[in-house]
Amino acid sequence: MLNPIKGAIETLLNREHDEGGFSATGEGLIQPDATSWAILALSAAGTEKNKTHKTLAKLVDFQQPDGRVVFAPRLSSVYWVTPLAVCAWMTSLEFKEPRQKAIDFLLAHSGFHWENETPEIVGHDTSLRGWPWVSGTHSWIEPTSLCVLALQAAGLKEHKRVAEAVDMILNRQLNSGGWNYGNTVVFGSQLWPIPESTGMALSALEGCVLKQRIAQSLGYAAEEASLIRTPLSLSWLILGLGAWSIRPALAREWIQESLDRQKQYGEYNTSLLSALILAYYAPRGFLSVLEQE
Repeated sequence: MLNPIKGAIETLLNREHDEGGFSATGEGLIQPDATSWAILALSAAGTEKNKTHKTLAKLVDFQQPDGRVVFAPRLSSVYWVTPLAVCAWMTSLEFKEPRQKAIDFLLAHSGFHWENETPEIVGHDTSLRGWPWVSGTHSWIEPTSLCVLALQAAGLKEHKRVAEAVDMILNRQLNSGGWNYGNTVVFGSQLWPIPESTGMALSALEGCVLKQRIAQSLGYAAEEASLIRTPLSLSWLILGLGAWSIRPALAREWIQESLDRQKQYGEYNTSLLSALILAYYAPRGFLSVLEQE
């Protein structure tokens, strides 16, 4: 009987379509987010099957002429998967052109921003630019963190867009530690942190800020990781802590516990399985998977 992590890898490989690309479940259409996550996870696990030209090339089918990567042409405003595609293309030397087009798109676009004239209603600095889930909307922590990770992986850590996005993430850090989707105080009430948002922010800030600026957030992440077994939250908390060289000693055991819960809740989708595999095999965090490329 396969142990949970080996079983997860086998399940992932079985979701690859003959023409390349991965679906979210055992059946279904190829999706760019599932494909990107699977490529990253299998690369971290040292599985070569994902590096076939057809699988990486399948992502190009979802790229628009301006470089954004979308789920379908009619959903052109939903481009949050673009940084994941950039990271997936980083695992190969063959896809420099689509990767660069996607990078150029990210550098040229941001969320909707304005000067905050009502800080008593919304507490954060609304003028600092990051990236949105959907074009024409405000920037939020998770899509901004993914974009910062992609641009850092591409060697653009010093770019002004990355610097401003780092400022945006720091500005959205909660006073008590951690991050939520991207608000801090609303109508005078401080909001609560969210584990996956916190892990993503910590991953994005790797090497960009002094550790003491995020000390409370690291403490929150460490405590939550010891308690949580839901795949998305656990994966990002472990990746975020690993980025700062404080990965929990029991991280692999916790990941296996999360995978075991599929017996009760059913199989995880491809993105969730991939996130757990990536966290299992990337002790130094998300960016470490791409360092060799």
